[in-house]
Amino acid sequence: MNSKFLNRLTALAVVVSLVAATGCKKYLDQQPITDVDASKVFSDVPSA
Repeated sequence: MNSKFLNRLTALAVVVSLVAATGCKKYLDQQPITDVDASKVFSDVPSA
């Protein structure tokens, strides 16, 4: 294989991995929509 092709392929792989590693951060750091206190959840059997 051509070394120029391998260099471009390596650079592309590095860029894709960096974008994939940093692109999901804001989606993984979400706050829950419903926030129920633990004392309320475990107060009775049906709500647990």
